[in-house]
Amino acid sequence: MATFATQVWNGERIYMVGFGRAKTGTPHMKFPDVDDVGFQDDANASEHGQIVSSVAGLSDVFVKFNRMEISTAAKLYLVSADASIAAVTDPADGALSAKLEQKIKFDALKAGRTAFEVHYRWKDGPVIGRLYVVVYPRTVVPLRLHLVTVNGFANPGANFFGANCPTVASQQTQLQKFIRLVNHTWIPHGILLKAEATVYQTVWGATQIPSGSQSPTYNEMVMAGALSPNRSPASINVYVMGQWNFGLTAALGIPVAWATQQNLKYPAVPAVGVVQHLANAVYLNSGIPVAPSIVGHEFGHYMQLCSLAAGGAVQQWHSTGDTIGGAQGARDDLVSRRRVMYPITTLLPSGFSWRTDVGYGANVVGALITYRRLTQDITFEESNRARTAATGGNFYAV
Repeated sequence: MATFATQVWNGERIYMVGFGRAKTGTPHMKFPDVDDVGFQDDANASEHGQIVSSVAGLSDVFVKFNRMEISTAAKLYLVSADASIAAVTDPADGALSAKLEQKIKFDALKAGRTAFEVHYRWKDGPVIGRLYVVVYPRTVVPLRLHLVTVNGFANPGANFFGANCPTVASQQTQLQKFIRLVNHTWIPHGILLKAEATVYQTVWGATQIPSGSQSPTYNEMVMAGALSPNRSPASINVYVMGQWNFGLTAALGIPVAWATQQNLKYPAVPAVGVVQHLANAVYLNSGIPVAPSIVGHEFGHYMQLCSLAAGGAVQQWHSTGDTIGGAQGARDDLVSRRRVMYPITTLLPSGFSWRTDVGYGANVVGALITYRRLTQDITFEESNRARTAATGGNFYAV
């Protein structure tokens, strides 16, 4: 006779159903990534499941549903716990198909938090799985875009953010288009990066870079950013230049707190009546082609996803993982390589398919912005921390 005291499984929890991103390839606001890291959320201890988000007013948002450890013959229904916040629109009657996986569709209606519950056999049957859904209000983050001429050197038109842009007007148009692509990473978290209508033609000359260099070093660039003409006090200043002289870094985001902690204030010794400014900004090199999600990563830095301690010191610049030119990281896993704050722009070579394709294309890093709080990892809870920074004080130019 069987004994129910016999241990049949050890060290693993089995979930019958699950959810994931509904497409591969580049980030898209209507195909958000799903946080499936561990099913535990220390901020919501009673919740056990995956998490996804969208912005209020966005319709036709897609997520993939998976039958993981349950028969295709089992009747399952997907029901929103609060359809006034997020409503399942496909399948319209909630009845899930007999396929192992299918796309589901929902409308994000108003700000709040709810769950899509998977019911077994009947619409009001037992719940065997949940996808927690966060709908954010829209937060507009204004940007001031600068096409910078550095001591006479303007942005080259060839391969300007992936396009041939021989004129200033075409560069302005392409830059605005590129920022809209960056938004696909952030809009599911309720953050809209909205460029001002004017793209400024900004000149850095002897006042900003006294050496006369056309390819500024890091120190020259941050000083020029602080002293720049056309600098906005009420937007994130985005400085775009054609070249710089500090390696293969393609973009750089410097938040107010870190600029303050590093004393990036200029002029260093201001004359009487001269206002001192910080170098906080997002700096882009148009000469090094990058994917929009990589620039989304730098906006993540600006929104303090580098995890700043009291006083502005950086505890951890990135999610843990591989290091440039070094050995594989201590946590060389699918989740780390899928996160938007992964430290490098491409996945390092590997013989394992799970290392080189994390759902965004072969050898392409992901754009996952984590939701859940894990007390053992200070780099998590990025969605909430980014929104807290973007809606807090001292966020823009100082």
